[in-house]
Amino acid sequence: MTRGPESYVAATRRLRPEVIAREHYRRLFEVSAMRLAEVHGIEITFFATYSTERTCETVQLGGETCVIFDVGLSDTFLELNRIWTCSIGAEEVRELCLRYMAEYAQITGRLDLAFALAKASDEAKRHIGFGRAPSDHILRARVTNIQERYVLYHEACHAVLAADPSFKESTILAVRTSFVYDYVVPELKRMEEIVDRGVMPEAQAQHLLAMVNQWMSVQWKDDAVVEECICDNLAIRILFDDLKDMPGLSPWEFVLSVLFASRHQETLSELRNIIDRFDSARTVQPDWMEPGQIRSAFVRWELSKHFADGVFGSGFDFDKLLSGHSMQYYNHITSPVRVVAQEIEAMDRRLWRYTADAGRMILLNAEIDAILGQREIKAEAEWLGEAAFTFRLGDTQAFDRVQAVKDALFRRVGGP
Repeated sequence: MTRGPESYVAATRRLRPEVIAREHYRRLFEVSAMRLAEVHGIEITFFATYSTERTCETVQLGGETCVIFDVGLSDTFLELNRIWTCSIGAEEVRELCLRYMAEYAQITGRLDLAFALAKASDEAKRHIGFGRAPSDHILRARVTNIQERYVLYHEACHAVLAADPSFKESTILAVRTSFVYDYVVPELKRMEEIVDRGVMPEAQAQHLLAMVNQWMSVQWKDDAVVEECICDNLAIRILFDDLKDMPGLSPWEFVLSVLFASRHQETLSELRNIIDRFDSARTVQPDWMEPGQIRSAFVRWELSKHFADGVFGSGFDFDKLLSGHSMQYYNHITSPVRVVAQEIEAMDRRLWRYTADAGRMILLNAEIDAILGQREIKAEAEWLGEAAFTFRLGDTQAFDRVQAVKDALFRRVGGP
């Protein structure tokens, strides 16, 4: 391993002390991503880190293509999957939102705000206590495993597109055209028919029409947005081929894992957006103008085509499946996030300033780290090593043993 990725993450991320199961994630990546790279004649370096950034990205470092996976994103998936799959109190969702926003405010230099949010998160955690809502641990672990692979394969596809400009250009044109004529145009006609039948209030329909029109006139003209959708499309295909023989994998498990991986990343984006909304130096679009919104629509469309083609077998009502779980996701995650956004908007605007005094920065960073538990995160969990994630593919006894330790450790530091 070159020093390139290590130096890059050290310079760009607020690192946590340990990266558990680095080789586990390398193996996940190598299952199909390396094979994809070989087919296209490129080399990809993989590097796992653990920070409050909670992102996965593809970067060029000294002529080397590198996919950097942040284990913090995996933690996020675990937490949000638990919230999505079971009934969670509003205070627990609020604590998670405040904690994520405190981390983001800290890494973007708004330390007074980060301190206030960290304190609020800590107070919310005290109201939660030590109880955890029951959840299907095995289901949550399998879903998270699928989501991790999906994100890794998505990033590998970026590397492939970057290495072959002509392939990238032709694919962007093909996908841009196909999505417009095969999805957007029929969707607009469907909305008009709904309005004509009086099923949907005209004001709501007009809002949806405006949203789709803005997608097409602004977002879909952006090659970067289309590239994200292409990588989603390719990742879905690789992932399905990779997992189709997984014992017990159900169609709905695959579909919801992929769809909600995108939704989880949208949720993170919205929490960051809440913070950025009050920064005059940044331009923040309405949430339905965010690229994540059109990506979710694209992913849903791609998955629906797999159903229509019979890839998942028969006997599944795709729209009914998604509508019920999408409403559950909205009630458990999206709606509470918007409530927190209203709370944040009412905070003292003096907290939103950037901290310039060096001594105060050091003091505040230390206080924030202490409140959020960053000083000791996972430092005493080294013994778990690679075994910590063996449960992801079905070792239930190993899972039960590891999960008991993880719950005890993560409860203290605010993890899943």
